[in-house]
Amino acid sequence: MHETYRYNKNDFNENGLNNNGEFFLDVIHKWEVEFRNKYYFFANYFYANSSTMRLIKRGIKNSNTNDFGINGAVDFKTNLEKETRMKSQPIFVLNSEFKGDIHKPLFFVKDEDVSDETVILKYILDDKDIKQESYTFNKYV
Repeated sequence: MHETYRYNKNDFNENGLNNNGEFFLDVIHKWEVEFRNKYYFFANYFYANSSTMRLIKRGIKNSNTNDFGINGAVDFKTNLEKETRMKSQPIFVLNSEFKGDIHKPLFFVKDEDVSDETVILKYILDDKDIKQESYTFNKYV
């Protein structure tokens, strides 16, 4: 399951706020809610290019030391090994806050094949999630 969302980067100022006073992470949260309402599953992967990751970074306090997104062309283990050699600490995952449930991770994947001003939210089933997702689905039905 996946859903593509588009935004206009010119709608956000240098602090990452749009005209409605929302940070880009607030907009992402709205997309998470839409995704959940449409598919009955939490999106667990966020795909976007470097430009979008920088927009996220602009809206987070003290984010000048952080980078967003695991490099989608490189496996997770290699990304973690690179992290130990980097000056800044990259952020690969944030907890979703859908309906107050902070136990649903949203993995950020930097993918330069994703068009500018485009975000793809996906739900990718993990074997260990089968039991949990069944419980979560029944809880919200």
